[in-house]
Amino acid sequence: MYYSLDTEAKRVMTWQMKHCGFSASIMRAKRLPNTGRHHLPPGSQIPVFPVDALPGCPPEWIRGGSFVCPVDADWGIWFDWTSNDQRNTAVIPSVKGMNPITGRRMEGPHMESYEEKCPTHGTPFGNGLFCEKCGYAWPPQNYLTDDSGPLWWDGFRQPDGTVRQFFFTEDEKRDIASLVIGKESTVPAFGFVFYDPLTKRLEPAARIDQIVWKSSYPFFVTYVDGCWTAANPTWDKSTYVTCDDAIQSSVSSCCTGENIIADDGAPRPAANVYCASGLRSMSQLEARDVRPEVSVGAGAEIMQEVAKDSLGIDGWKSGPSSVIRLYFCFREQFERIVEGGIVDPPSQSGFLSNLPVG
Repeated sequence: MYYSLDTEAKRVMTWQMKHCGFSASIMRAKRLPNTGRHHLPPGSQIPVFPVDALPGCPPEWIRGGSFVCPVDADWGIWFDWTSNDQRNTAVIPSVKGMNPITGRRMEGPHMESYEEKCPTHGTPFGNGLFCEKCGYAWPPQNYLTDDSGPLWWDGFRQPDGTVRQFFFTEDEKRDIASLVIGKESTVPAFGFVFYDPLTKRLEPAARIDQIVWKSSYPFFVTYVDGCWTAANPTWDKSTYVTCDDAIQSSVSSCCTGENIIADDGAPRPAANVYCASGLRSMSQLEARDVRPEVSVGAGAEIMQEVAKDSLGIDGWKSGPSSVIRLYFCFREQFERIVEGGIVDPPSQSGFLSNLPVG
């Protein structure tokens, strides 16, 4: 397990990052083998903590709409924005200060579309947004919408309709952002810049890929590295389970709500359990040398294309409606951050705080 539930930090832990009406989740997935092309792997939500609640965070980390999560090497990850109004959300992602769709350094939260000229060289595109000087075809824009591709993202884009899976690593020589934009330009964070449309669009009938996604992984019940997990588990000891081979071998047994026997011998509904194999308290963690900064590498190929946004940048508001930042660090640094204490993050209720509502 990558953090301790004995710490008071669990009081401010959350599964979704929310800011100004938008939300995002980071999903942990199995790191895929570098053989062939893969579909998006299922994932489990990684818990995050508001930076405003942790005074021990580095002073250069931006407060307000910012979160932090402890991670470990060799985790595969992907971003999930499907909890938003999908027809009315555009998002520009960034990885350590670099846009993973374009490979360009984030110079500011600007929506860009590419139609006639290469944004790097200013030369006219050839067929299919191909730039001869770059040696590859550009995507139609630097952001994602529901109709340019589902509102999740898996890795660093390649022009052939695949991306290379995001994964955490200690190997600085594999840190893609450092290699592309220079280490001095990187920050240890993901960024999600959200935009509202000028005119709100009505929700159309569900697409086939949306139906398949939602029916394949109800409750985001998934199996990752020997653990079943569901979104929004209750974090107390009664919900920890030890998964046996029969449960691990079939996702349908979790998704259909069959009971699993928990550590205390009592049955638990499958949609409310979390496999806590290997959980250790912070006091039991061995002392380790300080690990290097977290790098984000490019792993196996996953099929994911970026289609042209039907609305176009003129259909979206000129400025962002929300910016969510997620800082990440290895567990050792997170433990030092937690030692700085826990405070309640600023209230979102204003004068209604601590009053009876609802």
